[in-house]
Amino acid sequence: MPFVRIALRRGKSAEYIRAIADAAHEALVHAFAVPADDRFQFVQQYDSSELFIDPGYLGMARSEDFVFVHVVGARDRAAAVKETLYRRLVALLGERLQIRPDDVMVVVQTTRLEDWSLGRGEAQMLYEQRPRGQIGIKETSASAVVRDPLLSAALGGSTIERVETVRVDLPPNLATGLHLHPCDVVGIVVRGSVRFQIEGYPERVLNAGDAFHEPAGRRIPHFDALGDGASFVAHYLLPPGEHELLRMLE
Repeated sequence: MPFVRIALRRGKSAEYIRAIADAAHEALVHAFAVPADDRFQFVQQYDSSELFIDPGYLGMARSEDFVFVHVVGARDRAAAVKETLYRRLVALLGERLQIRPDDVMVVVQTTRLEDWSLGRGEAQMLYEQRPRGQIGIKETSASAVVRDPLLSAALGGSTIERVETVRVDLPPNLATGLHLHPCDVVGIVVRGSVRFQIEGYPERVLNAGDAFHEPAGRRIPHFDALGDGASFVAHYLLPPGEHELLRMLE
């Protein structure tokens, strides 16, 4: 969920400005693997009297076509991913608008998940879970070790005293019913498929190998076995004095 602010000198055409915005978004989709419809951009134009930009700092040769792109994201990315973004954006702007590399400045800023509300007075990013393969980059080595990030979950600054790990086997077509957990729960489906929903968010299907996060105190309408049943392993991140793992609400 990046937010992009683009700043440039006043006087460019609407088509020119749109081309810059399109290039910035395409570079983010390419480098950060953001969804194509995850687009939030503001463009600001300034008079020459409002811009104070050193034309030669760090050996550059900046001109009147200078463009500043400020990307604010909720998750940090590896340095190599950020460099991919920079190179892709410079290439697109050069191809489409003949903007020279020296005239493209990019700043990537990372915030916390709880710093974002996309509407409805809710911190959606705290509960958003992304499909496998969209968190960072797979790491490989000569020993064929592969690290495939499955989940990034914000725990809201809670103190964890201990962890209880439980394997749960669900019979075919079982609907668990409305419930919540007094603590954060993270886990992974190891067999079959489940229908999963956090109240206020869309349903989605978790298949074997998919990870999930059930935030503390959030109502869970669905964690239902599909087809021939399902199994998952859950880690209950218990704060001091908490012993309850599950609270049924119906």
